[in-house]
This record gives sequence, C-alpha cells and structure tokens, in this order.
Amino acid sequence: MNTDGQAMFPREACDSEQTGHEDAVRELRRNISQPDDFNHTERVGPIPAEVFVPKVESAMHAAMNNVEVPDMLAELRAATAQAHAQLDGAFGSLDLSDKDGLTRFLSAHAIGLGPLFPVFRNFVENQLGMDCPDYPLMLSEDLRSLGDDPDELPQLAVDPALQGPSAQVGVGYVVAGSRLGMAVLRRQGYWGEQSTSDTPGRYMDDESGHAVWKTLMPWLKGRTFDQGERKAVTAAALAAFSSFASAFAVSAGRKKTTETGADG
Repeated sequence: MNTDGQAMFPREACDSEQTGHEDAVRELRRNISQPDDFNHTERVGPIPAEVFVPKVESAMHAAMNNVEVPDMLAELRAATAQAHAQLDGAFGSLDLSDKDGLTRFLSAHAIGLGPLFPVFRNFVENQLGMDCPDYPLMLSEDLRSLGDDPDELPQLAVDPALQGPSAQVGVGYVVAGSRLGMAVLRRQGYWGEQSTSDTPGRYMDDESGHAVWKTLMPWLKGRTFDQGERKAVTAAALAAFSSFASAFAVSAGRKKTTETGADG
C-alpha cells in the first residue's frame, strides 16, 4: 500500500496482465497444433507456468506482503506493551492523594522528561506542525508549589537510541501517549488540587497534550517507514519508557518534602 492507501498493484492491473499472458499461451498452442508446422518427432514438454506469469506472481506477493505489515502505531503498541505495563505498575503504586506521593510522581516525570523533551518538542513543532506544551516549565512550577526545588533534580544521560533522525517519532508516541493516563489520574483526583490558588496541577491538568495525541495517531497510520526506520522508532520508544523507569527509581532516593521544610 502507498501512503494514500491505494494498492501499489491494483487488482485490475493484475487481471489485465494475467489475461494477456493467457492469450499468448492460447496463441502459441494454436500455432504448434498445426500439422505442417509441428515436428512430431521432437518431444516438447509442457510450457512452464513461470515463463508467462512471473510478474503477476511477484506483484501479488508484494501486495500481500504490504498488507501484512502493521502500521507504525500498531507496531509501537505491540513492541512497547510490556514496558508500558511495567511503568504503569510503578507509577500506579504512588498515592497521589498524599503530598509526598504527588511530589515524587511529578519529580520522576520531570527527571524522565529531561532527555526526551527536546526531541519531543522538535517532533511536535516540525513534524506535526503544532505548538508544543512546555511540560518542563509546568513541572518546575508545580514542584515549587510543593516546596521542592526542580533545579536540584538529577539529570539522566541521553540514550543513543534517542539521537537518530527517526527517534523523534518513538519519543512522540510515548510522551504524547502519557497524557491519556494523565487524564485518568486527573479524574481520580490528587493532593491539593482544590486547596489553594497556587495548586500543583499545571502538569496534571494540561489538556493540550491530548490534541497532540489525536494528531499523532493518523500521522503514524498514514506514514510509510522502511525496516531501518521502524527499528529506530521502536528503539527510541523503548528508550523513552526506560527513561521514565530510571527516573522513577532515582526519585525514590530523594528526600520527602516534609523533610526539606516545605509546608504540608
């Protein structure tokens, strides 16, 4: 299939080519069946089918192979399912109705986004043509509202899988997709969401990321990626999940807000 969803080898074209070959076979058989033109002393075997229809078979084979290749969105979902489930389990263990639980949640997201956000922003702005939500800024302001200093957050090394030209697609899938889970958490509620005007909910309540996801889905389904690009996109998505997993682990070693003198 091409990017417009049209078959590269339309059925009508295959039928037309097949008919042409069949006419050629019938014509050849009529010619060799004339007594004056055919030497009966020579043994002539059946004409191999591949002599007449190799193009038809290869065209049909190619078309079938194209149909069997999943779109990039489906491939990413399958390839990252385990990593996604493990990360959901980790972050799901936090009690967001507790101030320290929310602080760790937000700090882990800030740490994990560190090496990812420049790639994500480039993808959203230059590939999707959208304004990119400033998640690092939202997280910094939320953490300060909670009495945490975002400038003291540890920084993760940049995985080489995040540096290739196709990496932004995998990163875009993970970061934009995370906003779906955020919507669920928002409905469940979190600490301080209605306590003061300076609520730590900028990151939690942002809905612009959902618009990025809605734009990303058809973009992924409608694009064609070669084998090397598909591997690079998948590797980047897995590296993005790994970044958040590492951030969750690192965040466990940070002091609780109650131990740093924050109100709460």
